Amino acid sequence: MSVFTEGPTALIVSSALDPDVTLDRFAQKGFQPRLWVAKLTGEDTGAEYDIRHAFERARARGLRVGGWIQLSWSPQRDIASLEPWFDKEDFDVLELAAEVEYKSNYEQGDVYRADGIVAAVHDYSPPEVPKAVISYGRRDYAMRVEVFKQAGWHVVPECYDAFAPVSDAQLAAFADTYYPLFSGREIHPLVRTWQPMRYRGNRAGIYRPEGML
Repeated sequence: MSVFTEGPTALIVSSALDPDVTLDRFAQKGFQPRLWVAKLTGEDTGAEYDIRHAFERARARGLRVGGWIQLSWSPQRDIASLEPWFDKEDFDVLELAAEVEYKSNYEQGDVYRADGIVAAVHDYSPPEVPKAVISYGRRDYAMRVEVFKQAGWHVVPECYDAFAPVSDAQLAAFADTYYPLFSGREIHPLVRTWQPMRYRGNRAGIYRPEGML
């Protein structure tokens, strides 16, 4: 059994939030993650101290820990943002979230970046560390998931909407998108929190992902 299928994963965006409070709130909702996977780069992650403190607290509470980044540049630039962490933490897992730059219907997208990022990660991360690629996987954002699967990575197709609750219809649509590579049981809905923000058009806020089922 893959470490990614042993139980729920807490996919954390901001480590500036108190990790104990976050885990207590998860428990109150019946959500008991086995993995704490924190975003490592970007303006919304918290400081390095926050991330490392969250790892410490998660380990103290019996969780395994990992890091994730968004793949939104070239493989060389993406791996450069991740490289400093390989000397600071012994991750139990590593997850990469592929954005449109790695998919087909984007003006600057290049599905062949998958080969580059797999090779780059394997140059830095020990082969025994389980790795996963996360993707929304909508039909209009095709990605070469077979490259990651052939490299032994776990592929995590998400069902995630930043503006609306996840519905059964969405789950069915995601399962159909990935057919025949994935079954509906392999599609992961996300636990999200509503965060008010400045209006963008008619949007008063956005759902941010805080956990993965």
